Amino acid sequence: MRILPVVFLIVLFCSCSKEKEENDQLDKDYKGTLRFEYTRSFPTFSAIIDMDVDLYRSGDIIISQPSSEHFDATDEIPNTVKLRETGDIIITSLSGSYKTIDGSPYVIINANTLIDGTMTVWRWDDDRGWIFPIDIPYTNENPVESPMNFDFHKVTMSEDIIGGTVPAFQGNLTVRWILGLMPALPK
Repeated sequence: MRILPVVFLIVLFCSCSKEKEENDQLDKDYKGTLRFEYTRSFPTFSAIIDMDVDLYRSGDIIISQPSSEHFDATDEIPNTVKLRETGDIIITSLSGSYKTIDGSPYVIINANTLIDGTMTVWRWDDDRGWIFPIDIPYTNENPVESPMNFDFHKVTMSEDIIGGTVPAFQGNLTVRWILGLMPALPK
């Protein structure tokens, strides 16, 4: 009689574990692109880094390691201010997985992002033109916090975007990650 409750608990535990595993399994493999975008409205530029993504039925993800991306742009408001922004974007420690969280499927991506740059600002003088260039170095680590939970339904229908736009000196700054996946062709 005492063994019956123990057997019942074991069966219940095994079925719950199996249900969890099945929820984190996919019916097919997926391929796509993970994109990092760093965009400014003044000076106007967009630095884009694309990475290949393979999402396997098991829920495991392989993401290609990207090269660093250099940016360099200059813009001016005539007779007012001139701005140059230059620097590098480095992305490392990419990893990911497919998980079901509270009944909803997600593609979870982790990434370390470093934006290391210098902003140079000039002031206009009516007699001398552009004067007093000031270099302002900056470092922005992980402008979008990891882990990033992309909605699986959105990334397989078109794309999902995580990030945002904030005001910056003389314009706006946008930092965002974009993930899009399609079913992989059978091998």
